Amino acid sequence: MPSGKTHCSLNLFLLPVALFGGYLGLGWGCGEGLIFAGVYLLCSTIFSPDMDLVTNRAGGRWGRLCFLWWPYALLSRHRGLSHVPVLGTLSRIMYLLVVVLCLGFLGFALWHNAIDGSTFGVAWSAYLDLVAEVWEYLLPAAREGAAGRYGLLVAAALGVLLPDLLHVLLDRVW
Repeated sequence: MPSGKTHCSLNLFLLPVALFGGYLGLGWGCGEGLIFAGVYLLCSTIFSPDMDLVTNRAGGRWGRLCFLWWPYALLSRHRGLSHVPVLGTLSRIMYLLVVVLCLGFLGFALWHNAIDGSTFGVAWSAYLDLVAEVWEYLLPAAREGAAGRYGLLVAAALGVLLPDLLHVLLDRVW
């Protein structure tokens, strides 16, 4: 089994190749290349399929926030769902979204309680209302912003998926 250092080295080595492929095959310009490279590097270093291990190099890069990934590691078996291309990526994205929403609620409930002594139920109802309002505001803005920028969306999606695919392939070959 290759080490985290091997995975990271391979991903860094193949980044220019992937950028050149995007330029030639997909007609990427600077914007798509920068989006791809940023997301690719982020996913190669701190969003690895090896987040299903309690101790791993990628988890260590989260610094003091590495504890956020412990439940994911405890619920996942190594080389299980997290090592399935696309599904593993989606599982980590969904997990992170749930964690952010839960932490957001915790902060919101504590703040609400400190301000007016609200109970958990009142804070929960207010939080759901807030999330719904934010969602209603962001969804049309995201649609308008994405219109005509499909190249950037494709570059970001490939930047998320390609490091995972390389990781899984290296695990199977090594």
